[in-house]
Amino acid sequence: MKETLLYYSSLFPVSVRRVSVEKGKRPAFPASDELTLVLMEEGDVTLFFKETNVPLVMPAALFINRLADRRLLANTDATFTLIRLGKGFFTQDFTKDKFIIPLVHGGVEFLTLPSRARARLEESIDALEEGRFAFELAFEAGILDIFAMLCYEQAERIGHGGPVQDVRLTRMLDFMEANKERRLSLEEIAKAGFVSQREASRLFERLLSSSPMKHFLSMRLAEAARLLESSDEPVARIAEKTGFESLSHFSTCFRKSYSMSPTAYRARRGRQGGCH
Repeated sequence: MKETLLYYSSLFPVSVRRVSVEKGKRPAFPASDELTLVLMEEGDVTLFFKETNVPLVMPAALFINRLADRRLLANTDATFTLIRLGKGFFTQDFTKDKFIIPLVHGGVEFLTLPSRARARLEESIDALEEGRFAFELAFEAGILDIFAMLCYEQAERIGHGGPVQDVRLTRMLDFMEANKERRLSLEEIAKAGFVSQREASRLFERLLSSSPMKHFLSMRLAEAARLLESSDEPVARIAEKTGFESLSHFSTCFRKSYSMSPTAYRARRGRQGGCH
């Protein structure tokens, strides 16, 4: 494993490293008392936590809670940026007490960063690497934005009297979020929650009134709809990026869910001036 130190200062409690790992290697990735963010840049790794594992394929990004047990396997030659936030990073008592501390102590081992948060993390690292005056402020603002997104998404868990979802379901949903470009099986989803396939189906039915596979299909279609609205990528490429084996299968599923073809859905953006 090769590490390049991108940033460290005794005055600013952040360390940023770029890590390169060869295929098949299992480098030491010990638990830390610092909050960690991982941004994949190249390749494919798997992070193993206490009860589940998370494949990370570029451009995935992950928040890892302090002291969470984890191991790493490089499935291909891989490069990722590793950001560790020291205890003094969140200096505002209000921010720490109301948001960060409940998130850290809420029993979450990891959270997959949504696409907006991942993009913000990339911007923050770019600001740091440019090294222009006040880049620390730009970096700090970006990290605060990311944690605002995470806390907003986890509001039911950390801000309204405790968890409303079974932690096993949360792990499965996080795993789905990280793998929307794949065609996951029920077995893979259940393993992510550390439950049997039958129990996985029961959890989804009881808490989401759906099945694991139907819910995962809805997540992939929602991601496809977002890409159709926000990008100019070919429809076939979007189908591939959201795990569909063929354009025709994608179009059929999309039409059933959105009552129009992917092409018609994208054309709507033009009629509305690109704003939603």
